[in-house]
Amino acid sequence: FMPNAILSPNSTASAAEVAGVAIAAVIFHVAMAMLLWSYFAAALTDPGRVPHGWTPYQHSEAISSSGDDNPTIAGGQAAEAGGGTTPHSR
Repeated sequence: FMPNAILSPNSTASAAEVAGVAIAAVIFHVAMAMLLWSYFAAALTDPGRVPHGWTPYQHSEAISSSGDDNPTIAGGQAAEAGGGTTPHSR
């Protein structure tokens, strides 16, 4: 591409070069508009809140502590740190 094809009206750029630069400029500006739209939608949207009275799921029979810092699931398998299906592992 020749960026100066659009900036200089006296250039010897062909119509295909000018069209290529114009298409690239349109694609760039559409992508930039989508980027800015997404950023401001994420930055300015209220994240919400936890509903009043909500408590995490606690099923005391599913997790038993063996006295160390590695709780085990009933059945003897060690629970992965942060990998459980409950909001907390203890």
